[in-house]
Amino acid sequence: MDGIWRFTSTASVATAAAFLMIAFQTAGKAARDGFFLSSFSVSRLPSMVILAAVASLAVVMLASRLMTRMSTARFVPLAFLSSGGLMLGEWALQGSYPRAVSVLIFLHVAVFGPVLASGFWALVSESFDPRAARRSIAGIGVGGTAGGLVGGLVTGGLGAAGTTAALLPLLAMLHLACWALTLSLGRSVLPVEADGSHTVGIGSVFEIIRWTPHLRSIGGLVLCSTAAAAFLDFTFKSQAGRSYPDPADLVAFFAYFYTGAALLTFLVQITVARVSIERLGLGKTAGSLPLAMAAGQLLLLSAPGLFAATAVRGAEMVLRSSVFRSAYELFFSPVRVEDKRRTKLLLDVGADRLGDAMGGALLVLLLGLRPSASLRVILLVGATLAAGAVYLAFRLQRTYVSTLSARLMSGAVFVPTPDPTQASRLTLFQSMLDLPVSVSSGDPETSVPRPEGDPKPKQDEVSDWLSSDLEEHVRAALDRDEVCHPANTPRLIRLLAWDSVAPQVASILVRLGHSAHPHLTAGLADPQEDFVIRRRIPGILSHDSTQESVDALLAGADDQRFEVRYRVAVALRRIRRRNPELQLSGDRLADWILRELSVERLVWQSRKPLEESHEDTIDSEESGGRPEGADRSLRHVFNLLELMMSGRSISEALTGLQSGDARLRGTALEYLESVLPEEIREKLLPYLVPE
Repeated sequence: MDGIWRFTSTASVATAAAFLMIAFQTAGKAARDGFFLSSFSVSRLPSMVILAAVASLAVVMLASRLMTRMSTARFVPLAFLSSGGLMLGEWALQGSYPRAVSVLIFLHVAVFGPVLASGFWALVSESFDPRAARRSIAGIGVGGTAGGLVGGLVTGGLGAAGTTAALLPLLAMLHLACWALTLSLGRSVLPVEADGSHTVGIGSVFEIIRWTPHLRSIGGLVLCSTAAAAFLDFTFKSQAGRSYPDPADLVAFFAYFYTGAALLTFLVQITVARVSIERLGLGKTAGSLPLAMAAGQLLLLSAPGLFAATAVRGAEMVLRSSVFRSAYELFFSPVRVEDKRRTKLLLDVGADRLGDAMGGALLVLLLGLRPSASLRVILLVGATLAAGAVYLAFRLQRTYVSTLSARLMSGAVFVPTPDPTQASRLTLFQSMLDLPVSVSSGDPETSVPRPEGDPKPKQDEVSDWLSSDLEEHVRAALDRDEVCHPANTPRLIRLLAWDSVAPQVASILVRLGHSAHPHLTAGLADPQEDFVIRRRIPGILSHDSTQESVDALLAGADDQRFEVRYRVAVALRRIRRRNPELQLSGDRLADWILRELSVERLVWQSRKPLEESHEDTIDSEESGGRPEGADRSLRHVFNLLELMMSGRSISEALTGLQSGDARLRGTALEYLESVLPEEIREKLLPYLVPE
């Protein structure tokens, strides 16, 4: 209950902060353009854009260093507080130095806005584990989109009333309120793993990105999608300029366009964003933006005009601010917190500005080489860039899962297995057979002596003694070399039910090798066979890492007794780990898993080991405790999942689920939701996350 309350309260604070932050961005852009154009000619605007871009890159480097040294939870509130205080200072000076203050406001909004937005989303991602972030990010985005709408309406109202001077104190209050909310949000940040590293130079930041495929793909996606958007924006504005030569009409057109785009963004955010992430996954959701841009620019090739350009540009803006933003922020969830703090601002702001520069440079180059360059060439280049972004978005789904897996591998705790030389040969076979460790047999001091006066038995005599009801005769037969003969296999299998001699019997059956497999397979598959024998056969077969043993073990997959199925799965897992090339039918394993997940919850929770078995010893070493009840059922399903999804970090995911680390548990859940087949995922999740 405490976890649910923490999740909902943290999400509410983050949503409120997003509302105010985006309201500032919308109103701030209006204030920026209004104050600047009232003091300077529009011809000065490109110079200010270049100055703002250079200043942004410098601030990004400084902010990345500060965020790493101070932590995100301290840096972000301080940055909002500084922005609010600076805005109050600009308000105080605006009447006396309007031209200088208009430049300061322009730089303030253009530089602080993206940095604060990136820092805020980094703080949000540190406040949730990966799965909780995926559940909450769309709702927080709705708050931000609503803030953009309200900010635009308020700004328009102030402009219509002729009271634009009131914008500056309003903007200051918005960021001061964000300071208070992010200060509260910072208290919800999950514990961070320490790596002992404090090197945050720009060289180390680029090294992190260079050697991290996931971060490289994120940067490439931002770069290509932003550059492609520059081509689309040029096409849109060139069409608008031709259609509305009068400046007043052009301003009115853009005002209606941006208001409509903001409204559609809000509607998409509340109706589609979360559903898209849940149904399509992060890669396809993020890929919807560049895919729409590529398709839209190809559409404009065949149907040019203002209407089509407006529709395509509007779709790009809506998707970028809704579903793309929600998926994009989630790509950072599994990244190490230290790496995220060092690189996120550079990827968010730096790559975005670099994409703008790349798109602008390509446009200048095309128009410079061919002043009469047709719209067709520009659209083709833009579509090509968008296609590259589609590839990177789909690739990000794979690198996202790989990063989740790496986080599980680094976060899981493994207990070293005991030194095998400390165990006697007898104890080994007792463990293999899943016998109580307290049972003692075969020790020279305690074993039953051979019957007095018996000559060295021949094969038929050994066979007779194996069928004897007298333990001393059976032990005498087991001590003879002649006992290791294929003809004795049926008798030896019957003796597996006899606790006191079963370890020696197991040793002999293992030595018999493949010649014993037909009888062992038949015994395992026969529902009329003694239950004790059926549950001990898998431990014997697990010592042979061949396809024949795998096929033999699968005969027990449909056994009515859970204990038999459990030990079959463990035996298969041991064999598969020794020989990953062995073939198991994925469909058969999936059907087996679905059957296990279809039992009543009371049955699921009530399963207990019948005796101290080798499987339980292994489970205890891996999970920190002997699996019983629901844990035992869950362990069994995860054994099967490991078999079905060879190469996946399934066992590490189970370790993460059973850990007390909220971030690691959330990472495990997010990983499983990303890799499991839908039918299995839907049936398994209620056992992992009970309502």
